[in-house]
Amino acid sequence: MIYYSFINFFNDNNIILTESQIKKLKRNNCLIISCFAGVGKNYAIKYLKDKGYKINTIEKYKNFDKSKFSQNIKKLADKSDLLFIPYYLNFEKDIDKDIEYILVYPELSLKNQYIDRYKKLKFSKNQIKYLSDNWEHMIKNCKENKYGISINQDTTLLDIIDPLI
Repeated sequence: MIYYSFINFFNDNNIILTESQIKKLKRNNCLIISCFAGVGKNYAIKYLKDKGYKINTIEKYKNFDKSKFSQNIKKLADKSDLLFIPYYLNFEKDIDKDIEYILVYPELSLKNQYIDRYKKLKFSKNQIKYLSDNWEHMIKNCKENKYGISINQDTTLLDIIDPLI
């Protein structure tokens, strides 16, 4: 179990988020969360929508022009309480540096569990192969993110989000 307070938020890298940093992460009162595949985004979205939060996801807008990726994020953030963005390799190169976000990803050791999860969720064979082949590299990139938070098998995305909203 992970223990939090709103003022002192700890993750596996011993990063502490102060209240002012948490406020900074909220763009116009919108918390932007990038999620690694399979961390529980769909469950969290359903739960949070039922609680009355305005939720948007980049996946709803698959026809985004990559050259306007950051502009589109800013527009969606202006009309959302929470904005979910799927994490992918080289994500950090496509997003403007002035956009603050939390990145939630699984621990490196959970690869086999996540591959099994992807199969149960009916990910395509190509998606599973891509994630399996790039797992170590992607998790390494996630660990380098200043607001990256890894989750273990007992932690859910909601455990991370709940204290922040």
